[in-house]
Amino acid sequence: MVKEKFDLTDRVALVVGGRGLLGRRTCAALAEFGARVYSADLTQPSLAASSDTSSLLNGMLT
Repeated sequence: MVKEKFDLTDRVALVVGGRGLLGRRTCAALAEFGARVYSADLTQPSLAASSDTSSLLNGMLT
């Protein structure tokens, strides 16, 4: 029921600070609801780890 009310299919989300715990959780939640998620942070290796985690979801994380 929540997914129908919070459908983000064909939407784009930018998460600034996607490296931290809250940022990663936010990225995962947005991707789960169908958004194309772009994550920005200061350190590159952490973004690679985040994209590995998001591969389990239906959304897309870049």
